[in-house]
Amino acid sequence: KHYTTAQMFADEVQLMFKNCRQYNHQQTIYYKYANELDKFVTPKIQALKQAFQQQQKQLAQKGAASGTGVPPLKSPQGGDEGLVGAKHPTFF
Repeated sequence: KHYTTAQMFADEVQLMFKNCRQYNHQQTIYYKYANELDKFVTPKIQALKQAFQQQQKQLAQKGAASGTGVPPLKSPQGGDEGLVGAKHPTFF
């Protein structure tokens, strides 16, 4: 399965934990591991989400400062190309 956004992936991970708890008894290793993995994974997903949102905010501020509304894109050689109309993906 392919995910088009990071949020779709995060939602699928949470669904996996929910299903594991729903279809297994609380005393099984599957139920217990679902809880352990959920406790481990969820904070990491939240941290990635916050980092991504902060990066998007910084890009938007750079775009506003450039006057085009779009931050200049860096070429592989390091120069600014400033492509007007470039889209920045939103994952969360």
